[in-house]
Amino acid sequence: MKPGHRALAAVLALGLGASGAVAAWVWPRLEWGEVAPRWIPTVPPSAVKDHYDRFFFWRGGPAWRAWEEGWLERAPPRPDGPLLIDRTHTSKQPWDADIGMESFNYSEMHGFAPAFAPLRAAGVDVEPVRTGWSGRVLAGASAVFINLVSGDNPPLRTSEVVALEAFVRRGGGLVLITDHSNCYFHAEMLLPLTTALGITIPPVTAADPTNRLTPRSVSWMKVYAESDHPVMAGVHALGFMTAGGVEGLPGLAFTSPESWFDAWEPYRKEDSSGFTGDLERDPEERPGPVPVVAAGTHGAGRVVVMADQNAFGAALIGYEDNGRLFTNALAWAMGRPVPPREPGAETVTTLMGEGISPCTSVADDGFRTFQTQAQRWAALTGKGEACTTGDAVGSGAFVVLPQDARDVDAILTARRVLVVLDPTAPITDPLLSALGLARAPEDPRTAVADWVVERPAPDVPMLDAGGDAVEARPMAVTGPMDVWMADVLGRPVVAVIERGPPEDRRRVILLLDADLLRNGALGKERDDPRKGLAWGGSSPALAAHRLAHRLLAELYLR
Repeated sequence: MKPGHRALAAVLALGLGASGAVAAWVWPRLEWGEVAPRWIPTVPPSAVKDHYDRFFFWRGGPAWRAWEEGWLERAPPRPDGPLLIDRTHTSKQPWDADIGMESFNYSEMHGFAPAFAPLRAAGVDVEPVRTGWSGRVLAGASAVFINLVSGDNPPLRTSEVVALEAFVRRGGGLVLITDHSNCYFHAEMLLPLTTALGITIPPVTAADPTNRLTPRSVSWMKVYAESDHPVMAGVHALGFMTAGGVEGLPGLAFTSPESWFDAWEPYRKEDSSGFTGDLERDPEERPGPVPVVAAGTHGAGRVVVMADQNAFGAALIGYEDNGRLFTNALAWAMGRPVPPREPGAETVTTLMGEGISPCTSVADDGFRTFQTQAQRWAALTGKGEACTTGDAVGSGAFVVLPQDARDVDAILTARRVLVVLDPTAPITDPLLSALGLARAPEDPRTAVADWVVERPAPDVPMLDAGGDAVEARPMAVTGPMDVWMADVLGRPVVAVIERGPPEDRRRVILLLDADLLRNGALGKERDDPRKGLAWGGSSPALAAHRLAHRLLAELYLR
């Protein structure tokens, strides 16, 4: 062999040997995601149309564990690091979206901006991530927040699962928002990650006939805390709107013993990817209680799962202790203190009694739509909004719904109080007595009512269309009061009583016909009452909404 050939052969041999050494070092650490069988054989046509089938063709892909671990070894999780928000696999409720006066779409009405307000106030660095998860992205962060992944977004790759598991195991936090059954295919999409963390998200809906939020559904329910875990600090009651379950972590909040795990039926509604079961108790379905909030550790890290996305959106975050739970969960996952938002002088709190919640009930006699309008005003003014059975303390203004039956003296301490009166409500007579008023003989007739005292109209688009006249049948009340709205029969519909010395003036606004603010008058929470009307037109629902806005303006603007 010629010298030049011998030299070339030596280089080739050396190169092949080196490549073999590299292969021996790399390939044992290269992992591939398993191709798991799909939970349903095909995706419903409606889901394909809406692109929820993207996950269906997922094959996991490769992951180089040493690479992901290397980043986290050099920059491990730390409590003062940023909180990372998944915007790659989830898009239902933007973390910075809030309900607006003219927003009737799902993403804004259930946006997470109010939920994240305490974290922003505490100086937490919140960063959305739109590039997927890797050790490089996770390096130095405090926690990861993933809200309800959905099949219209990219699935989790094997490399992302490896990186997230390593991040948590090394001390990072993870907060997962899941939901009922396998809606939007979230439980199936999360399966590689939850399996790596030892968590199970069963495709079920939590159904509870005992603690209902609305009489028409067993899946809208009130849930009570049953733990002294830091995530539940100060948390007593929660409101959930069709939640799922979680297993593999210690449960912190449960449905009642009469509840059950309602089985998933993918094709029950062909036109929807928000899959549920039939919401009826079947013999083969597992009995409750169902854990809907759970938290535990994985390695040195902390994991929280909360099984309902709507509970923390703008339209429900003010209900009972939902907001406190959200703040606690993220603070515990990050490993740093974050004070929850407490009611204060700028907060408007709706007071209600025990039982089915008028704040959340979508029945005709409930006040769900009015409560949603209150959230719009909270977003517009930057003030807080809450709805509770708790003590009437701390807030600057109250809305008193007919169901409430508490001490009226505590109610009348607020600077502004709106009382929605109903003749059958237990609070009615004690409150009238405290205000120096009395019942009068009832007149069952319905008549047109309009404002007799013109209040400054707030700059709200809803008030640019239609008239203010409503059909009313007010409760008959006598006594010293200023009448702001009356019907054509001369009966007061909205009346006001000023109390206290001039330097500390307090105002009680009485709406003498509770039906004007009920769902039966206002319609559904996502219905735009102006839809189908030309500007300057009118409708009963629009007139009722205008009344609601004017009353809320007295609480949020004055």
